[in-house]
Amino acid sequence: MKKEQIAMLVGGFAFGVLVGFGLAQIGGGAPQQARSQAPQQRQAAPPAQPQATAPMLAEVAKLREILELDPDNAEALKRLGNLYHDARMWPQAVEFYEKAVALTPNDPNLLTDLGTCYGGVGRNDEAVAMFAKANNIDPNHWQSLFNTVIIAGLNAHDFDTAEAALAKLAALPAGQQHVPQLRQALDQAKAEHPN
Repeated sequence: MKKEQIAMLVGGFAFGVLVGFGLAQIGGGAPQQARSQAPQQRQAAPPAQPQATAPMLAEVAKLREILELDPDNAEALKRLGNLYHDARMWPQAVEFYEKAVALTPNDPNLLTDLGTCYGGVGRNDEAVAMFAKANNIDPNHWQSLFNTVIIAGLNAHDFDTAEAALAKLAALPAGQQHVPQLRQALDQAKAEHPN
């Protein structure tokens, strides 16, 4: 990589992180999308604080070096996708998650992360398809159901799909805690967008 390309990458990533942080500070309302990380399950980290930018940029540079030597390194692709996901840089995250999914197509966490990013760029149908695939692989995967409610219901106003996902989520012990907040958000979306 040329020095100019690296400088553009670093500058663009820093700008994206700062913009994402600013949007998170003024945003609110609807529930945040859930993101998976094997082996434990967690929700997406908030966008990086400005003081955390330097270590993130160093990790991005390191991962890109790994991928230059080994473009099919699924772990490096996933980690780079995760960094862009957490910074809410959806198009960049999609690029790396799609490559990782091509290498590991049956990972429900990865499919859900890709679906979340598809939702972030307005590709709602593809997002819901990723969540369905993840849930078919692991019917107890609560994040795929959670995100189906968000993308199908709140973004695309496909309330039938959202309601079906919410019912499945309510039946899972790990997902039950999210149901009241999702129910409220979904009811509000239905009131604002009646069929």
